[in-house]
Amino acid sequence: MTTRRQKTSRVGDVTADDVASRLTITVYVAEVIELRFDSEESSLGQVMSSEQALALRPQLEDPTRLTNGAPHPRYVEWIVSRSWAEQHPLSEYLTQPKYLDRVTDDRGYFDRKRVNRALGPSGSKSWLVAGPLPTRAKLPLLAELLGAPVEEVQAVVDQERAARGNYRSVVDRGRSMPYKLLTYEQVVAGIAGPGCGRPWVGPQDDLDSDDEQWRALHGDCYAGRNGYRDGPVHCLR
Repeated sequence: MTTRRQKTSRVGDVTADDVASRLTITVYVAEVIELRFDSEESSLGQVMSSEQALALRPQLEDPTRLTNGAPHPRYVEWIVSRSWAEQHPLSEYLTQPKYLDRVTDDRGYFDRKRVNRALGPSGSKSWLVAGPLPTRAKLPLLAELLGAPVEEVQAVVDQERAARGNYRSVVDRGRSMPYKLLTYEQVVAGIAGPGCGRPWVGPQDDLDSDDEQWRALHGDCYAGRNGYRDGPVHCLR
């Protein structure tokens, strides 16, 4: 795949277009292959299986799940250890019957227009589970609308902000590899990786230079490839 820039900028006698026209990024896509993994244990410690590695590595696009589709254990731990009120304290507070009575119309429906007149155009969105938090200037207005003490509303908003921050940290931690699949010592010792059963050091073979073989093995990976020094090449997945 060759990328080009529309805008041209000149550095010396070489333009950005000249560089871009020569920049080729190779991304191969492939079928699942039979793994050549040797389950032998070494003195440097046991190497986990490819199944274990697959289950432990989270997908970057969905950090709440593992690559096998199961929910990430860190995410599950956070969810099951907290009640709804602890996860969404502001929503729990605003939906109490005594406060809902003050923001509903004669038919019992949420009166969005009335709330927006009191809090501003987006005031009613604060009742959404993940809606915007009221600003410091809007807190007294929200407290007046609910007929609640300002200090109480402020405390609930602070709890909501902390809960959201905690949730974001859980999701962010889910994006990182929870375990190292191979230690540095195992890599330099030539231990085979669990994904493809090939070492990271040592001589290269035909697979490392044969594009046709590589595409047959890794055509569905949608990833690039890399290697350690001049050793065998590995798929980035």
